[in-house]
Formats: sequence, C-alpha cells, structure tokens
Amino acid sequence: MFKDKGMRTFADWLRYYNNLDVAPGLEALEKMRNFYTEKGIDILKDAVSIPGVSLHYLLRERLSGAQIFTARAKKRMRC
Repeated sequence: MFKDKGMRTFADWLRYYNNLDVAPGLEALEKMRNFYTEKGIDILKDAVSIPGVSLHYLLRERLSGAQIFTARAKKRMRC
C-alpha cells in the first residue's frame, strides 16, 4: 500500500494516515454543528464540551416553558 499510494517517505504515510482519521471526524462535526445551529446553539461558541452542548440544548429547548416541580408544588397539587 505504501508504494501503491505513491508514498516515498514516512511523512507521506503520516499525512495519508492523518487524512483518513481527520475527514470522518470533520464530517461528523459539520453534521453536529448543523443540527444544533438549527436549534439556535453554536456548539463552537456556546459550550466547551459535548455534555455542555447537551445541557445547553436541554435548558434552552426542554425547560423553557416547563414548570419545575418542587416538594411544595407537589403538595399543592395533591390538594
């Protein structure tokens, strides 16, 4: 494979190998960014990590209009 791809040095092989690794990761990042951009979240600016992006999404989308129940709220609902 080394000679079939026209590689002559270790640097050529390293460049080839890194490109195999980077391309799928970049494609996944683009798809994830498009998904969250549609929801108004910039994953490269609004959060530092994947769990941070998920938390931002949860707080923004799911809890925006929902009532958060506390122990007192539950007691009032039983009456």
